[in-house]
Amino acid sequence: MFELAITRGAQFLRFSRNAKAIVLPDGGTVLGPLDLSALPLTSGDYVIRRVEASASSAGMMPPVVDGDVVVLRPVPVS
Repeated sequence: MFELAITRGAQFLRFSRNAKAIVLPDGGTVLGPLDLSALPLTSGDYVIRRVEASASSAGMMPPVVDGDVVVLRPVPVS
């Protein structure tokens, strides 16, 4: 599972891993690995946020920016 998300404002753009370098959508990079307790991290127009995911065997809803984190929630089972 991914531990980081790249966002612009309240818009989720993509996931990233906490690797040696995180490539931003504009081609810029942020050097890692990042201290997850120090997130969110702003770099230009982008914000790198921690990902929180609810455990589920069902599918996941689209990622949502919620404050300082990006949240993944399971699809409700009816």
